[in-house]
Amino acid sequence: VLDSGATDHISGNWSLFSSLSTSAYLPSITMVNGSHATSHGVGIVHLSPSLSVDNVLYVSESPFNLLSLSRLTRSLDCLISFTKDSVFLRDRSSGRMIGTGYESHGLYHLRTFAPVGLVVDSLSLIHAQLGHPSLAKLQHLVPCLSKLSHFS
Repeated sequence: VLDSGATDHISGNWSLFSSLSTSAYLPSITMVNGSHATSHGVGIVHLSPSLSVDNVLYVSESPFNLLSLSRLTRSLDCLISFTKDSVFLRDRSSGRMIGTGYESHGLYHLRTFAPVGLVVDSLSLIHAQLGHPSLAKLQHLVPCLSKLSHFS
C-alpha cells in the first residue's frame, strides 16, 4: 500500500526481504490504531525485477506492506501520479515507467511481480546472514521459530 502518512517503509512479511539486518537501534513504530510495535530488522525488498526498495523495516505485527511516498520519491528520484483508479511511478530524469498500481477501497496498491521460483534458505544460512545471533535472539526476531531447540 502506498502511504502518504508513513515516514518509513514497513513490511510484516519476512519472506519479501532479499536481505535483512539488525542493529543496536531499530525504531519503535506507532501503528495507525495508536499501538506500538517494534521493528525487528531493516533490509531490501524487490518489488519487481527493476524496482528495489531499501531501508524497509521488518515489523512482524504489521498486517500490511506500507511504502512511504516521501521516501519513495526521494530514494528513487521519481514522480508519482494518481488517477481515480491507478497510480504511476516514473523515473524523473528519463520518464521511464518504473511502477504501476491500482486503487482498491480507497487505498493505492503497487503492482508487484510474483517470483517464478521460491528459494528457501536453510536456517543455518539465515543464521549466518543475520550475523550469527543466538537461538534465543533469532527466535525473538522470527517468532515462528520458537519451537526450535538448535540450528540444523
